[in-house]
Amino acid sequence: MGALASEHSVIIKLADGVSATDALSGFVIVHTEPVGMANVFKVTIDTHLSGQALHQQIKRNRNVLKSEDNQASELVGPEDLVDLDQRTIGILDDFEINQRTIGVLDDIDMDYLALFSQPFTEHVRAIDAWPYTKGQGIVVAVVDTGVDLNHSFLAGNLVAGWDFVANDDQPQDERSGLDSNQNGFVDEGWGHGTHVAGIIKMMAPNVSVMPLRAVDSDGNAELAHILSAINYAVEHGARIINLSMSISDPSELLIGAIDQARKANVLVVASAGNRNDAFLKYPASEMEPIAVASVDHYGQKSSFSNYGREVDICAPGELVISCLPGDRYVRRSGTSMAAPMVAGEAALILELVPSAPLNYLKGRILNNCTEVNSLNTAYRNQLGRGVMDVWNAITLQPH
Repeated sequence: MGALASEHSVIIKLADGVSATDALSGFVIVHTEPVGMANVFKVTIDTHLSGQALHQQIKRNRNVLKSEDNQASELVGPEDLVDLDQRTIGILDDFEINQRTIGVLDDIDMDYLALFSQPFTEHVRAIDAWPYTKGQGIVVAVVDTGVDLNHSFLAGNLVAGWDFVANDDQPQDERSGLDSNQNGFVDEGWGHGTHVAGIIKMMAPNVSVMPLRAVDSDGNAELAHILSAINYAVEHGARIINLSMSISDPSELLIGAIDQARKANVLVVASAGNRNDAFLKYPASEMEPIAVASVDHYGQKSSFSNYGREVDICAPGELVISCLPGDRYVRRSGTSMAAPMVAGEAALILELVPSAPLNYLKGRILNNCTEVNSLNTAYRNQLGRGVMDVWNAITLQPH
């Protein structure tokens, strides 16, 4: 008895002038939609074939240049996001940050200056750069769970984006109330994109943030949506793309999307991952994105942070207070928090040299770091060039 038919979601790249219907005429096509890249389509096929056998069959058509699974990305923190302490407490007296281990913070009498006075802003010397640049006019795309579009801290910095999950123009960081990835938790990814966006503003106070929702509230993202979001960012004026996420398997199509960003002079920043592992996942493991590991406020590797020769740079990623939907704030840790710091640094540089070519921008960031090997002898030369140093990046020429 043969295998039962089931639906498979694949992404294909076709030769010019060929339709997905024609290229897959021998298959039962349930749904087809463009991904946003030239000649690339997401296709749902009803078939009894295994995934491997299906791709082998598809690739027999010479008009199909690439065929990949529409694999899922998942936001993974150093601890489950659902474990965040939901107690409401007061925060900040005279700009002093309460250092108790907490999760959600109340916004009673919130003084925004305190957010900009966290230890990391002084540690990476962003505070020294602000008299000269605050990222004015630079658009950073946040490919994530969306952003709370009504958050008072972010509202003045947001520009139009897109929701690729709901397919509308409201990329709101919102709960679904469903366990879409069937892992026993509901909405565990909710708030991730809002937090990331807040960090970018804390690094570059006048930056423009483009929210692109490619990840649902359970932290799941289709590869097709990630590809679409990268393409949208490039086509709609972003100079920097932040990807605080990863996928498990190599993807030529994802590499191709990032290469298209490179050709458009758009910088991609990616988180290194939170498994305390020497092997980075994609896309941080690829050459083109800046791969960011996490250190504490003293420059020591975070216990959770990935490391290795593929890491480009480190940034603080522990106990960072940033935005949570509902005009609230939360302290989170992870390389997801470190990556947007580097994205914000790039925005500060680009305000000063808006026409800078990509290699020059990357040189400013990577060639002007603070040495980190002496504090991390067990990870020597596995934490990139060192800890980001914004002041050096805007005042010294890269070598």
